[in-house]
Amino acid sequence: MRQPKKNRVLIVEDEVITSMDLQSHLQSLETVGEVVIKSTGESALEYAKEMNYDIDLLVMDVNLGKGMNGFQFAKEIHKIKYIPMMVITAYSTTGFDFRELPACGFMSKPIDTDVFIRIIKAILS
Repeated sequence: MRQPKKNRVLIVEDEVITSMDLQSHLQSLETVGEVVIKSTGESALEYAKEMNYDIDLLVMDVNLGKGMNGFQFAKEIHKIKYIPMMVITAYSTTGFDFRELPACGFMSKPIDTDVFIRIIKAILS
């Protein structure tokens, strides 16, 4: 029997507990292999470059504290390569025009785990 593809997922989230929770949910899926967490847009962009943009899914927050926010990060990475993304945020999206981003999903925090898993499975299928 053929093994399912193991997808590489990059989480861009500045809240440690949230990122670890997301990582745990993602690692429970048989189609997910490596799950990497970066807490800033800058470090996530550097990681993406190091991996030659070989990332199958981005799971990202919008508000990442000081520096590049998730919206800016997504715009930068998508100048190089289309990578499906799931946007998760606890903050108002006022001021962000998500129509410019190729987001496959959007959720408000706190996330509904069952819905999150269903969306991720759909994106990676």
